[in-house]
Amino acid sequence: MACPSSCGFCFSAGYRAARTSGRLMATDLIKSLLQAWAAAGVRLIRFDGGGDPLSHPDLPALIEHCDALGLRTAVLTAGDLLAPRQFAAFIRARTYMRISLNAATDATRAALHGTSPARHGVRRILDTVAQLDAQRRAVFGDEAGTLMPLGATSMIHPGNATSRLGPGSRHAPPSGPRWRDGTPAAHFHAERRHAADRGEPQPVQPVPGRRVRVPIR
Repeated sequence: MACPSSCGFCFSAGYRAARTSGRLMATDLIKSLLQAWAAAGVRLIRFDGGGDPLSHPDLPALIEHCDALGLRTAVLTAGDLLAPRQFAAFIRARTYMRISLNAATDATRAALHGTSPARHGVRRILDTVAQLDAQRRAVFGDEAGTLMPLGATSMIHPGNATSRLGPGSRHAPPSGPRWRDGTPAAHFHAERRHAADRGEPQPVQPVPGRRVRVPIR
């Protein structure tokens, strides 16, 4: 339940506000659960929750533990705490990484996530994701998108969309191997009109020179 963000839409905000300590599960407890689940036939472990899994200092070690047990892994994160020191564990385990961006500008992200633009700005997160993408491509080559999926999502929220966005927001396919030049980026135009009169939703507009389509959920 630990998290660097304080999102207004977080389902566990009340729990975290009432519990100022003990938000992290003990590492030994998690390992024992993983071993029990692997023995019971579980094959995939997804790390997410009411906080950000990257808040747990032993997450890379837990990812490696899963790999040793033959468990596939996925991590759902806002990306604030993503750092190069974690990359080796994720790449060895071929961990599926999904980054929840929810904004194209630092101001919008700060308003939604309650984070500091200086520490958790959109550009810093995108640059770190680009580093991870480059390293996974160096290991897996053209199969990177299949062997170790790396995606980004955004959601429609009153804080990042206006009434002009309309109900027909586009569900774009995950970017995966279609990212160009190994440099992922996401840019969400909340003010852009949908072509409602044609019955066609507008696609997410890419950053000039970079190509990515962000699923909106």
